[in-house]
Amino acid sequence: MKLVRVALGQFTQRRPTTQRRVGLTWADVDLAAGKLHIRRSVSWPKRRGTKETQARIYKPKTKSGTRTIPMRPELVAALKRWKLACPPTEKGWVFPGETGEPKHRSTIIHKGLHPACDAAGVPRVGIHSLRHTFASTLLAAGRTPAEVAALCGHKGPAVTMRIYAHWLANGHAADALDAADHAAS
Repeated sequence: MKLVRVALGQFTQRRPTTQRRVGLTWADVDLAAGKLHIRRSVSWPKRRGTKETQARIYKPKTKSGTRTIPMRPELVAALKRWKLACPPTEKGWVFPGETGEPKHRSTIIHKGLHPACDAAGVPRVGIHSLRHTFASTLLAAGRTPAEVAALCGHKGPAVTMRIYAHWLANGHAADALDAADHAAS
């Protein structure tokens, strides 16, 4: 499951937080077509007057946040394996917690992403770093800002360029391509 979470971050590049990732149900995952449907978010607000949190499920905050994105074959294969091992829940969460609610974002980071980075022998990163790596590598490889915006759920290419233009202008594009090529080999 740890590698599935990392794969979701790297191969689909959802929003910088894990909110939409933990909001996935198996109905959102089309393994046959290799598509992932982003339809909801999950946040974990604290209950008033306590330290306890409770899952709050809602629609993505922008129209562009609700989207369908392609999955690479490696991710489809990982999700097929995870679906066989995933504990069933009433709502069919892809990453369920022990109570049947979606897994808490900090649990995914600390018990999934960080151990997967450790096992892979790479520095620990956050979800936001995976997103930036994905978007920057696509831009450096010549993909259009409109394509990157659609995959990342940005309102439009202007948002994408506002976020990444400084990075590309500072000469990091070649480094990103070199790193991606090295990681793939």
